[in-house]
Amino acid sequence: MSAQKLQCCLGVAAMMCLCANAVSSNSGRDVEGVCSSRPGKEGGTGSTSGAESMLLMKSATLARSSAGLQVNSVAEPLSGLLPGRHTDPLAYEKKIELVARGRVARAQHGDMDSSSGSSAEVVATILAIIEDEVKQDIASAHREDQGEVLRHIGYIKECQQRELDNYTEVIDQGMKQAREVEVKHRTCRGVQQVLKGDSEEACKQTHQWLSKGLSHLGCVLGDSAAPADLKAHIECVAGGLDEAHVFLDEARLLHDNCANRSVTHSAKIEECDYHESEHRRIHCTVEAQIQTQCANYDSCHAREASRYTDVKAQVEVAEIARKHQAVAVEKIRCFLTNVLGVNYTVLAETGEARLAACIALLGESASAAYVVDYPEPPLLDGCPWKSWLSDTGVDCAIATKPAPAPPAAQSPTPAPTPAPTPVPTPVPTPAPTPVPTPVPTLAHTPAPTPAPTNRRWTVIDSAKACETNNEGIKWTGAWSPLTLQECKEKCQSTDGCRAIDYYTESSFCSNYNVACSRPLATHHGASSYALADPWTVIDSAKACETNNEGIKWTGAWSPLTLQECKEKCQSTDGCRAIDYYTESSFCSNYNVACSRPLATHHGASSYALADPWTVIDSAKACETNNEGIKWT
Repeated sequence: MSAQKLQCCLGVAAMMCLCANAVSSNSGRDVEGVCSSRPGKEGGTGSTSGAESMLLMKSATLARSSAGLQVNSVAEPLSGLLPGRHTDPLAYEKKIELVARGRVARAQHGDMDSSSGSSAEVVATILAIIEDEVKQDIASAHREDQGEVLRHIGYIKECQQRELDNYTEVIDQGMKQAREVEVKHRTCRGVQQVLKGDSEEACKQTHQWLSKGLSHLGCVLGDSAAPADLKAHIECVAGGLDEAHVFLDEARLLHDNCANRSVTHSAKIEECDYHESEHRRIHCTVEAQIQTQCANYDSCHAREASRYTDVKAQVEVAEIARKHQAVAVEKIRCFLTNVLGVNYTVLAETGEARLAACIALLGESASAAYVVDYPEPPLLDGCPWKSWLSDTGVDCAIATKPAPAPPAAQSPTPAPTPAPTPVPTPVPTPAPTPVPTPVPTLAHTPAPTPAPTNRRWTVIDSAKACETNNEGIKWTGAWSPLTLQECKEKCQSTDGCRAIDYYTESSFCSNYNVACSRPLATHHGASSYALADPWTVIDSAKACETNNEGIKWTGAWSPLTLQECKEKCQSTDGCRAIDYYTESSFCSNYNVACSRPLATHHGASSYALADPWTVIDSAKACETNNEGIKWT
């Protein structure tokens, strides 16, 4: 056997050897017969040694297997290779490359394909599918991944903006109120110091007057200028000296002045203590809110930045695979256009070079089209209100007593301080006691937080939140972390709260004063809920003011809006129904709702509070049950 034939049989694994093609062209003739000791194309006897024959037999077996694969691939019509929309470009590239190699090999050895007449049309069809479907799928996946990256960057930016949008007005108003009360407190302390000086001076004058005369009676006046001690000394003197009327009257006037100024000073201390306590209360409420919102912002930023990192890592893997797919598409196009779409005569001369050029394609421009942009995540800018906390000098960590009640107005009887009279004179007519100006009282008693009422909840959407909606509705506050039940209870105890969003993945709860009807946000396990309206309409055009049921209204308020009328009733003990008159904004309430209202004047309407109770069983009690429940 010639060295050329031996080399051919040993090269069958590359599917380019002459033996394999010979098998293909001989329609399945025994490969041992082609690569054997029979006379070959060289015309020799083809005799071989035993070792060479053994090698040829093993090579022939391998050749049969490999050549069989090539025969099927090459003989298969191109129409059998049409890709589908979701064809993997990498796998399809290998298949097309195999067919292209077979076609080149057949062209080089003169084995013309009987289906070559229609191959140009099939090639054009495959190219169209690659362009219109496979590449479109790759481009669509690229756009989705780029959009996902940008969405998560947006989530990070929204953290701070969401806090600013929803809390700037509330917190700024709280800080303004804290500053106003602080000014009141400081002003009050200034007045307090003046009154202290006045009180001390008046009592000092009284002390001096008493210490100057009548010491011989044995009534010793110590150093104390306290009103009680001065009073005791006066009574001592009065008990032992009937003739000292003038002295005593003067002493009493001086003492009254001292006592009244002391009362005024003490009242001012109470007033200033109240302002100080109010300032501390308001400041610490605002501080707690700032700390909560700043913690929410920091937590939101950290959470979304971490999720962005995770998404980026996932997209980077998909991006690499997509670039490989793009290169594979370019190679497929090359094989189809430059090999499978070219006639056999051209391939016989340039087929190997064409194959090598397609295999060597790097597809840099193709892969560059699918580069994903990864913006740097926004930095944690810091909560915009933190600087305020360090400028106030109020330490909210120190426990304090509850704020004192606003001081009641005092009614001291100040008298002008007369000049002392050193020598007794006839008893004068005492000067009338002027009515003092009461100390102003600044009262600020916060309204109590209403207890949660038994209200029913309805599900707006179990998989979407109102955070995103097309109705122009914005959330008005948020709490975190909470359970869903805690979120509902928090809303019920918050004035104006009518709906919530809840996110199971972050335990984040946001609230609204108006519920949306078409929520759109789907991230972080979103869901949305609304408080069921506790009011039912009795009659939209008639009021219970007139009825045949003997029901009378128990009170009225005016002017109010309909919503204010309802809220007023809900906060009033015993109120179960209302009439409302749109033309006069008049609201009347009832402890029993009528069923057939008759009054129609001034835009009348009537409403009843729904009973929050449902009947479990009208004839059985839970005292006995199979659920392990005990009465408490």
